[in-house]
Amino acid sequence: MPKFTVLGGSAVAVPELIGSLAPYLHGGRALHVVLHGRDAEKLERVGRVCQRMAAVVPGLTVEYTTHLNDALRSADFVLNQVRVGGLDARAYDETFPHRWNLPGEETIGPGGAANALRTVPVVLDLCRIIENLAPECTLITFSNPSSVVQRAIAQSTSLRTVGLCDAPDTMRKVLARALGVDVRTLDTQYVGMHHFGFITSARVDGHERLPQALEDGSACTALGLEPEIGRLMGILPHPYFRYFFHPDRMLDKQRKLSQPRARELQHIEQDLLAAYEAHQGSGKPEAVARRSAIWYEVVVAPTLAGLAFGDAATLAVNVTNDGLIADLPADTIIEVTADVGGGEITPRPVRAWPPPALMGMLQANAAYERTLVDAILHDSQDVLLQALITHPLTPSYDVARDVVAEIWPRRGWPEGMRG
Repeated sequence: MPKFTVLGGSAVAVPELIGSLAPYLHGGRALHVVLHGRDAEKLERVGRVCQRMAAVVPGLTVEYTTHLNDALRSADFVLNQVRVGGLDARAYDETFPHRWNLPGEETIGPGGAANALRTVPVVLDLCRIIENLAPECTLITFSNPSSVVQRAIAQSTSLRTVGLCDAPDTMRKVLARALGVDVRTLDTQYVGMHHFGFITSARVDGHERLPQALEDGSACTALGLEPEIGRLMGILPHPYFRYFFHPDRMLDKQRKLSQPRARELQHIEQDLLAAYEAHQGSGKPEAVARRSAIWYEVVVAPTLAGLAFGDAATLAVNVTNDGLIADLPADTIIEVTADVGGGEITPRPVRAWPPPALMGMLQANAAYERTLVDAILHDSQDVLLQALITHPLTPSYDVARDVVAEIWPRRGWPEGMRG
């Protein structure tokens, strides 16, 4: 029976994971899920709900523990979804960049750099334990900033690692709506990096339909981008490009919010934990839908099913480049369309490329992520400054220097928290 360990297993959305795994447990298949968390009370509330859900699924078992070694020992698959610093730290990432009139976000810009500074060392410590207790496992990494974390893992460990994100699937569904076709008939090509890529092709029955899908601008509009951008570039950008193409709009939108997204999630978390405490029965608590954790159904469960049971799926995954994109260094963590199944992940050859201007942006982002990881691994303030100077959201050297002065002394932790 495969053992699937979830680091960050006390997250309130985890019942969605159990619900997403259930359809794959058929035909005598079995899976043992181990939830690990540090907060015993929170883990127990989440874990009890997950156990009751699993009890009615033949072959699916769930246990939960605060003992890391027990959770990891002999694991076949490990999902890393730890959020270092919790939602309080995310709130910091989303707000402190406003001092320099920059949008705040936990994966990109100053907020992403702060998150990386505090997250990468913790994840690498976990990976060293995984190397000792489950060296042959597949590590599915989901901690943000995902590609930066994955790059650090690749540079520092021998673990087999894949990164996942649900946004390319959302983009595919947006294109299907624009074309008025069933999403299951749409064959898309995603190419780029995590939160920094593009759908470059969309075929139906072998015929290219992307230009038609971009004609009226509805696809870009649905992703928060100026509708003209898709037609102009000939591709559909990842929705996070709104931070790069419209930083002023994003900053204005954030400043008008009554609270950052992290504070909203904290309220949802407390409500869900109360609901879990009162929940009875084996059904998925209705309240969990408030967290909108679509990533479990869309990418995590299909990937695990493909690796553990051989089921076939086509997904965008984060892997080491190794020559797939010739214009990027071989050690870049890229995100591309791949076939998952038979226990393997096989990236598809890229059939359509972004235009040269966007390839230039990809090269710059690859250089930024490499430099940021080097700054963390070598504990170098100067290298961190180099990274932030080159980031497209940084307007000047002076701002880069001030951001480094803010986040470096506490290695990305908010004031008053561990650092």
